[in-house]
Amino acid sequence: MDSFLNPKNTAWFCWLHQQNHVFFRSNQPHKFISKLVFVLAISFCLNPNYLAQAGEFSVAPMIIHIDGETGQRQKFEFIVHARSAGTVAIEVYTLKQIHSGHMEFFPLKKGDTGLVKWITLDTSKVKLEDNERKLVRGELKIPRRMRGSHLAAIMVTEIAPKNVRRLAVTVRYAVVINLKLAAERGRLKGSLSALKIEQREEGNYVIADFSNTSARTGEVETTVDIRDENRLLIERISLFTKAALQKGDTRSRVFPKTTVGLRGLISRPLRSGTLNLSARSRFDRNLLPRQKTEFRFEKEQSTVGLNYKLEPITIQPTSANFSKNKFVVSNPYKKMIRLSFPAGPRTGSGKFLFRPRLVTLEPGESHGIMLTQHWGNDLISTKTFRINLAIGHKWHEIKLQTILKDE
Repeated sequence: MDSFLNPKNTAWFCWLHQQNHVFFRSNQPHKFISKLVFVLAISFCLNPNYLAQAGEFSVAPMIIHIDGETGQRQKFEFIVHARSAGTVAIEVYTLKQIHSGHMEFFPLKKGDTGLVKWITLDTSKVKLEDNERKLVRGELKIPRRMRGSHLAAIMVTEIAPKNVRRLAVTVRYAVVINLKLAAERGRLKGSLSALKIEQREEGNYVIADFSNTSARTGEVETTVDIRDENRLLIERISLFTKAALQKGDTRSRVFPKTTVGLRGLISRPLRSGTLNLSARSRFDRNLLPRQKTEFRFEKEQSTVGLNYKLEPITIQPTSANFSKNKFVVSNPYKKMIRLSFPAGPRTGSGKFLFRPRLVTLEPGESHGIMLTQHWGNDLISTKTFRINLAIGHKWHEIKLQTILKDE
């Protein structure tokens, strides 16, 4: 991966837009689902007293769709607009789907093939004055006998001034090139493999790998029947990539010549013994052969004791019988935990709202919770809330008490 992702000297953020959904990630590699807006990298100097400096520029369009033909040359262009003077580097990056279903950017390296080798840019560096716009041109030279869909990225990176004793902020934009050629004939080809059950901190999962061996992008739907050793159905679940789960998609997108991981959470309790898994997949609505496997499941014993407590919340209602309090929940265990807060009534008196209602915490993590209460015309009173806490695979009930400030 690119060196600016080194956690020793970099904090960075990636915003992803897909239709009307916005995804926010931090401390992870570049992620690209379908329509990437921009990548922002912030590199920090050691002295916290230095001032921040950030170049001001933008790029448009952010994604370039090209319907091309083999053996042809195809031109493309985009605009770099500087709100303040500066210089940007223009580089071609590869764009690959990783096992989670997300996409990552990689700088070019020896041996790279495909679309990144067909791209020629008219410049590798652009210098701009205040409020200046410059056009960057490129060309694709598409080889003969190529088919399917292809992706690449043009990374536009601010070049920081040398010897600047300030907090350096480096901005990067990715212009995605989406090339579509004539599709290969026939159905898309794919296969499911490595079907099994995996025990994780947050529960039991059915996991599998799915490979798209075609030259076109497709979407896979997979369902798995879990049966006990007597062939009785325990549960039927759907499997998705991590990227599809985050977006709430009903199908998982798989790019050409790529293998992704699928998973689905098992909600029913499992006993130790032999389990039979039977998976059925549709790839672009084409039914694939059923995959079956026998799996020996050994239930892990939880070693975490329950001693989790929430401190009482002191409330001070306003004259309008309204109260708003923020408190912090933490995870003191060596396992991931989940906290589920109750939903209050939407109408009438005694309304309350926890935001967020569901929190997942890794070991050592903390998160703020906002509790809003409104008593309306009723008498103000304290309340005991029942909170669900999951440690490993087990749910427990804990209590959260409110007290009046004068008490």
